[in-house]
Amino acid sequence: MSRQTMAKKLNLTPANFGVEDLQAKYTRLVQDYMDKAVQARGYDDVFTCISYVDSTDEIFRREAQAVLAWRDKVWRLCYDILAEINAGRRAVPTEAELLAELPKLEW
Repeated sequence: MSRQTMAKKLNLTPANFGVEDLQAKYTRLVQDYMDKAVQARGYDDVFTCISYVDSTDEIFRREAQAVLAWRDKVWRLCYDILAEINAGRRAVPTEAELLAELPKLEW
């Protein structure tokens, strides 16, 4: 059983099992989730997509603006979830639970 699963079962806060480990693991998970979403449209990753935010091409510009707004919503939610965990107001979500809570990208 992973540390995360054990922590959830015991309702531990990140202070009890390493908030840095949790944050690093989930940061990679969420970034991968976002990168895969934009790769469906042919972008290398979120950063590459957002680099088109001032593009002279209307389609690239609109897609980049949508991804920029989506990225901000995703990370704001993640930081809010982490704050709730740190405050002891919620249990640590599983990876699947976290991904299910994230906003979906709407092009």
